[in-house]
Amino acid sequence: MSDLILKRSAAISIELTKRSEEKRTLLQTNEVMLGMTEVEYRATCASVLAYNDDGQVLVSSRPIKSLTREELSNEIADGLQFIVRDLGIKNWNGNDAAYEAGRFLKLLKDYYSSMTYKEVENAFELLMAGHLDEYLPKNGQGQADKGHYQSFSAEFITKVLNAYKQYSRKTWSKVYKLLPEIAAEVSEKDKRESMDHLIKTIVKCFKNHKEGLPYSFIMPQVIVTELIKVGAMKEKPVITEEHKNKAFLYTVQNSNSKNEKDRIKKLRIDGFVEPRVASNAKNMASAEAIRNLFDDLIKQKKEVESFFNI
Repeated sequence: MSDLILKRSAAISIELTKRSEEKRTLLQTNEVMLGMTEVEYRATCASVLAYNDDGQVLVSSRPIKSLTREELSNEIADGLQFIVRDLGIKNWNGNDAAYEAGRFLKLLKDYYSSMTYKEVENAFELLMAGHLDEYLPKNGQGQADKGHYQSFSAEFITKVLNAYKQYSRKTWSKVYKLLPEIAAEVSEKDKRESMDHLIKTIVKCFKNHKEGLPYSFIMPQVIVTELIKVGAMKEKPVITEEHKNKAFLYTVQNSNSKNEKDRIKKLRIDGFVEPRVASNAKNMASAEAIRNLFDDLIKQKKEVESFFNI
């Protein structure tokens, strides 16, 4: 029996990894990265497996149905108190808190097992930021009912998570609509216009860099990919410890809540890298590589336009 359980567990793990990598491939396409807002992109990434520097899968990025009771209990123990605090629920302690945490675990296992715990945390973040208003039931004044009424009740939990599931479905629908191979209505003309816009952005950034004017990169990883494609750069930049440290500080400073800040800090202490920190480190390394390329081109008295035949 134990061999069968192990084989089934291995099969589930393989299938889980396969599906996650399929999602990751979609999210890494230029069309999706450029077409999603930061909030939308973060929400979709929350449903994809994330890894630490040692290649280990973060428990919070696995579907809840794949977690043991102990793994889910640990996630809840680490983060729930911060969620409750950020929501403004007071006097959440003692037996009442223990009961509500246990009920929270059961609700997640019974009704939201396809979600990752990262998505669950994200749901309450988006609630507080107002991004779920469209999907929440309305109160007596016709406004989105965000009220918890000083209780982390089953009614409140399901209200938030059901709203998040609707938000997630709409967001993933946008992902598929942005994919050129799926969106048949995207013409060759549209593709050329999108590429022309990207090239013009690169040229403008180079011109501002040369003239000492302020500029910023939108999706520097996408720009690096294009520069490699045309031969301006040889390979993707190496992400250093300095990039990781700067990304960590930037992500913490720009997080919406104390819960998220504490979560990111704890992951770092435990040797893990929060997905947004990893993404920001890649962006910083990419932006630095682009600036270094610009400096080299200026020294060689070359124009970045020469790589794009314009």
